[in-house]
Amino acid sequence: MVSPDAVSATPDHGILYQRIDHANAGDRAGVLPILREYFASIGEPGTADERYTRLYLDNPAQQACTFVATDGATGEVVGITSLFPRPVWVRGQTFLGAIGGDGYVTPRYRRRGIITKLHREALRAMNDRHEAVSFMFGPPEPNNLKALLQAGASQVGHVQRFVRPFTARGFGGARATAFATLGQPLAWALGPRKSTLRLIELGEHPDARVDRVWQATIDALAGRDQVVPVRDAVFYAWRFGRGEQRGYVVLDGDTPVATVALERNGQQAAIVDVTAPPRWMTRAYRAVLDACRGVDSVHVELHVPCTRLQMMLYRLAFLPRARKPFQVQTDRNHPAYDTLVRPDAWRYMWGDGDVFHVL
Repeated sequence: MVSPDAVSATPDHGILYQRIDHANAGDRAGVLPILREYFASIGEPGTADERYTRLYLDNPAQQACTFVATDGATGEVVGITSLFPRPVWVRGQTFLGAIGGDGYVTPRYRRRGIITKLHREALRAMNDRHEAVSFMFGPPEPNNLKALLQAGASQVGHVQRFVRPFTARGFGGARATAFATLGQPLAWALGPRKSTLRLIELGEHPDARVDRVWQATIDALAGRDQVVPVRDAVFYAWRFGRGEQRGYVVLDGDTPVATVALERNGQQAAIVDVTAPPRWMTRAYRAVLDACRGVDSVHVELHVPCTRLQMMLYRLAFLPRARKPFQVQTDRNHPAYDTLVRPDAWRYMWGDGDVFHVL
């Protein structure tokens, strides 16, 4: 049960809306059951507890901002949404934004507008001048998008998945069958170029080379209307230092020129992050493709429209696949509002989100 003094509760037809305190044992005990229910409902039972520790409690930026709906009669938590704080570089300044995630209402309480009210509670908190988090962003699940828009979010472009086949199987579906007869000649034609750059795996502790790449990246973007979630050494160590997604530094000789994060699953690989100054971006992607040699396909998902990156992916023989909307929720008085709602300003990838495996 959520502690009654976590935040003043607002009743609405028997439902209480509250912000919970992750430092409070009673609040934690109220949140975990609905998180377990949510992840079981999407086919990932057993992942909620680890996710809660890593994403809600251990986030180096700040613990999660979580809002719950509670049945006033029973004390049961019946709805939840969370903000996972994330520093974001916007037009030369760093603001504390947040990924929105884990929006869920238990089935028997749906169609009451609960999730929309939870999103409004989150927006109200972000508008509070005492709140460090000032905006929320990310690609929501389809059943959450309508509620977010009703609560005041703006749709800001899309994220799109791309695939780079290395073999006939890498095309997937009917295309894989159609191209299978080409066999070895097709694999030779699709094979990646050899790169002179090297990928060195990073560990669980912050690495100064990551900070050098991040500084070079924002130096190169100085003066541009760009929005880039911060990908410094602290973030890389926390996000990619363990688990299925691993971080690497890309070296030209002994000089760090990019950082990347990869996930592998059988004969597929995913590029979860690539951070580099624009002049190194294509060579960094080529180095990643070379490092993934031997798989059937390499996948990447990034924000569009980002015309330069899209054209680079096409030149590297990536094929477009499914896409979904990207949203930003913030107050119109935010000092960077005009940039935050510009679709072509965002540079966002899988690794900037709250998903720890994508394959």
